[in-house]
Amino acid sequence: MFTANVYRVIVCSLSGTLEEVNVVRDVVRRWNHVNAERSGKVYMLVEKSAHQDDVDVLIGIVGNWVEKTDVVDAFISAGKKVMLFFNGYHDPKNTILSEEKKVEAFHRAVLGKCHIAEYRGISELGMLVEMFLESE
Repeated sequence: MFTANVYRVIVCSLSGTLEEVNVVRDVVRRWNHVNAERSGKVYMLVEKSAHQDDVDVLIGIVGNWVEKTDVVDAFISAGKKVMLFFNGYHDPKNTILSEEKKVEAFHRAVLGKCHIAEYRGISELGMLVEMFLESE
């Protein structure tokens, strides 16, 4: 048995990037298994239907388009920890310029208000999530 601070975490996609959400959830589970006792921290994954008051940390994934920014704004306004991972890879064939501009505007709007990182692949995303969990 060990003592730990438990942080309730919601992982959500702001762009329909379900593969990345699953990767992040797996990284959180693995991090807990390896590091919880040593660090005294446990990140408990909660369903995205959880009420904001029942969540301590929001991890959001942003791809080539963005929606549900009001969720991020609410967490930031409530003083909750927010970590946003922006996909830095944009295939010109699959990117709509107007949507890319919305992502850029959202990035500028949250800059300095929460933790932000850019990733260019699934393995880099996993590494960045681990670094975030360790630093909190």
